[in-house]
Amino acid sequence: MKKGVIALLILIAGALAYFVITAGNQAQPPPPPPTPSPAETKPPAVLNTSTAMPTAAETPAIKSYEINYSHVITVYIGDIALKMSGWTVEGVGEYGNYSFGKLVLNIPPQGPVEITYKAATEGRTVYVVTCASGQCQAESGPANYTSFLNLKGDSRAEKGSCSHLGQAGTLYEERGRISPETLSQILSDLSVNGTGVFTAVVCEAGGVPLTTSANVYLNVTLYGQVLTIKLIVDSSAVSISAYNSTRYKLLLTEAKAAQRASA
Repeated sequence: MKKGVIALLILIAGALAYFVITAGNQAQPPPPPPTPSPAETKPPAVLNTSTAMPTAAETPAIKSYEINYSHVITVYIGDIALKMSGWTVEGVGEYGNYSFGKLVLNIPPQGPVEITYKAATEGRTVYVVTCASGQCQAESGPANYTSFLNLKGDSRAEKGSCSHLGQAGTLYEERGRISPETLSQILSDLSVNGTGVFTAVVCEAGGVPLTTSANVYLNVTLYGQVLTIKLIVDSSAVSISAYNSTRYKLLLTEAKAAQRASA
């Protein structure tokens, strides 16, 4: 497999997993946080029932939480099918939003490629650090900047009721387009042109996504090679707990430090 195709797979698959879970998260302007204390950034494994989300019948928006998600992503490019799996943690709360995770993509004959990332918002800015194959990239931008992490569908329709982790929710279907400008911005490190479309079926409770099944279709030209790419994403919440302000402050500090180091 050509090096450029491998890079495209890693970038798209990693970014898409981030998009699927954080699509519904909106940055909240926070007060200046105090200096953080050390915290271990690993996924929470136990459901904190004291912060269990209200059922759909109660209908209030949920404004503060931390959710651990599992992901399985299949990437089809030509006659090649690759699978990636992993986890992410998403936090939304009063100081700002945060996210971190690890995904592993198996690329024969190269073997497994580990993708890790961390992100945090401060006011109206998001700071993101993504690492793959030992190389890291730091970036920042407006909290609602165009990326796979917050693509919005052109249409959104209610499809019925759903439940997950004991929470009653509403099932939605979203459809949207990925413009050449958006794709170029997302994959700015590669000489790529193209367009795409996506559909996503999401089970939400109080505005929080609990499960997501998404299909993304891309038609791209990479270094003169025309490629058709399909991605299938299945994500599920495995635990819900309280927003962790210490974790947020640590991730924000690390993400901002990476921006300065790469400047």
